[in-house]
Amino acid sequence: MEGETHVHWPDITHPADAHAFQSLGLKKLLYIGPWFHLEPTIHAEFRNIKEFIYVDTQPLGENETKPYDTNSYKTNFVEDLMTKCACFGYELISDYIIDPEHVYTVLNRSQRKKWCVEYPHINPHMFKFENKYTKQILKYYISTNFLYTMNKELRTDMCDADGLILSGYFPHKALLHYFPQPKTIIGFTETVYPVGELSHYLEEDNIMPSLINDTNTDAPYWANNYFLMSIHTNHIVKCENITEMGELSVYEIDQRYGNESDT
Repeated sequence: MEGETHVHWPDITHPADAHAFQSLGLKKLLYIGPWFHLEPTIHAEFRNIKEFIYVDTQPLGENETKPYDTNSYKTNFVEDLMTKCACFGYELISDYIIDPEHVYTVLNRSQRKKWCVEYPHINPHMFKFENKYTKQILKYYISTNFLYTMNKELRTDMCDADGLILSGYFPHKALLHYFPQPKTIIGFTETVYPVGELSHYLEEDNIMPSLINDTNTDAPYWANNYFLMSIHTNHIVKCENITEMGELSVYEIDQRYGNESDT
C-alpha cells in the first residue's frame, strides 16, 4: 500500500489520489454488465469524463442458446432504465437497433409469433443520452453481448475507452481484444476481487487472471493505473494493482460490517 494516502480511506479521498486520478485526463469510461448502475456517471471524480459506454446483456439476458429461456427476459428493464436516466438528468437524444435480425438467431419459430409484444427489446439496441446538467454523454447498449454482437460503433467505443469500470462482475477475457493500449481500471467496493494468488472462485475465462499477471511485468500491457471507489462513501483511493484493490475492498467490509456487528 502507498502509506498515508490509504490511512483515512474510505472516509475521505486523499488529495494526492484525487490529483493522480484527474491528472490522467480520462475522457471515456467503459462499463460491461452495469444493469443500470448509473451512479458512477454523476460521481464528482468523473466530472471531466465526456462519455460513458455501458454494455449490457439485459433485457435479453446471457442465455443465447436455443431454446431461449423466455423467463430470463427482463420485461420492465427498458422502462426502468428510462425512468432512472430521467432521474439522473439524462435525456434520450437518439437510438437505433444494432442487429434487427438477431431475434431470428435467439428465438425459435413458435417464440417469434408475438416477439414484438412480448420481447420488444430482444434485439441489440443502442440508446444515446445527454445529461442536461453536465452535457456528458451516456451510450447504453442493451441486449448486447459483445461476444456475439459487434458493430463498428461499439468496437470503436470499446477500443477508445481509456478507463474500465468493474463493479459486481468481471467481463470475459475477450474484452482484452479491445485494449489497443492499457486502460485505467476503476473498481467499486462490494465486489469480490482476488486477494493474493488466484482464488478458487475466479473463472478462467474472465479478465482477472490477465490483470493479475499483467502487474508482474515491467511494462504492463492491459492496465496502467488502478483505483478503488467506495460504493458507500464515494471516496476513491489509488492502488498499485488489482490485488491491492481486493485488500482494500476487504478492509472496507471489515470496517463497515465488523463495526456494525460490535454494536
